[in-house]
Amino acid sequence: MINLFKTVVGIIAFLTLTSCLKEPKEKYEVIQGEAEYEKIIDDIVGPGTISPGSIKVGDKDTMVESLKIANSVTRERFRRELTVLEATSQGNQTQYKFQVKVIQRDDQGNPQQPVTSVRSLILVLTDEGYYQFFGDGTEYTVFSWDFLIGLRGFCSNFETENSIVQMNCSSIQNEAATYGPQNIPVRKLSLNRAYQITDKATGAVDTGKLRYVIQISPQVQEISKVLSFCVEGLQKFDNSVYQLVNCNNIESF
Repeated sequence: MINLFKTVVGIIAFLTLTSCLKEPKEKYEVIQGEAEYEKIIDDIVGPGTISPGSIKVGDKDTMVESLKIANSVTRERFRRELTVLEATSQGNQTQYKFQVKVIQRDDQGNPQQPVTSVRSLILVLTDEGYYQFFGDGTEYTVFSWDFLIGLRGFCSNFETENSIVQMNCSSIQNEAATYGPQNIPVRKLSLNRAYQITDKATGAVDTGKLRYVIQISPQVQEISKVLSFCVEGLQKFDNSVYQLVNCNNIESF
C-alpha cells in the first residue's frame, strides 16, 4: 500500500489550525505512539489515506469555519464553496484545479461580497512510492481534502528549514457517530496533541498542547471525507491569547 510522505503532510497538518501558545499544566497522560495512531487511520480510511483518482470534475461542497472564544457564542468566520474544475494526470503527477468562492464576515458578523479564485494542487508520486503534495498557498482555500492529506503523519516528528518539531499524541479515541442532519455515519477521532518546537538557530524551545476532534466518513466523495475538523486550546487571536474552539464543517455537498 502507498503511504504518504510524512514530512510534508506533518507540516500541512501542523500549520493548518495551530497558531497557538502554551497550555496550562495538566495531569500526566499516557503517550500513545505514532504507530498506534496510524493504525487507527488505517482502520478508518485505509493505509493509503487518499485516493487521488476518486476526485471527479464537478464534485463540490460547502465548508463553514466557525470560532468560539472562551464562553462566547459560536460565530461563523467564513464559508467556502469548492468545485473541482480539472483533474489531469501526466506521468507521476496529477494536477487539480478547484474554483473556490469565499464569503467572509466582518467583525460585526456581516457577510462581505463573495471572492472567487482558482486554486491549484499537485500530487507527485515519487520513485520510492510516496505522495508529495504541493499547493499554491492561496488564502482561505483550505478544504476537507487538505485535512485528509494531513492526517497521516499527524503524530510524527518532522523538521523544517528553521525548526525541529516533536509531537506526542495521547487520549486517542476512535468511535462511531453520525454527522449533521443527513445522519451520515462517521468515525469520530479525538486526541490530544502536544508539541515541542526547537529553533535551530537559537535553540529556543516552545511547547503547547491542543485537543482535536475530527469526523471522517469514507462513504462520501473524496474531497469531503473529513466532514468536521475542530481544534481547541490556547491560541492567538487579534494579538491576544484566548481559549478558542475553531471548527471547519462541511455543510452541504
